[in-house]
Amino acid sequence: MSLFFERDNLEEDSNRVIHLINKGRLDEAEAYAKKLMIDYPEVHDGLERLAMVYEKGGDFKNSIEMYQKTLNFVASSNNHGEDLDEFLNFYKMKIKELSQK
Repeated sequence: MSLFFERDNLEEDSNRVIHLINKGRLDEAEAYAKKLMIDYPEVHDGLERLAMVYEKGGDFKNSIEMYQKTLNFVASSNNHGEDLDEFLNFYKMKIKELSQK
């Protein structure tokens, strides 16, 4: 498995993680999510994708932790404009939902 992204394309790289999650290839998805965090530290995608990997694998404790990190990252960034409340509400909902499992 190569962890090299062929081009600098955040959307494609981020979607690759979702594709791997949907295929049940969670080890690969986790590796790619961590690579996203390194290659694109200025965006929340790697954090969110890693939370998704943990959630799909039933590791709710780590999923909650990563959603909380995503929430904190998004709350402290100015990159989301009008969508900020939508993002924050989504992550709060995910944390609450997973806390009940």
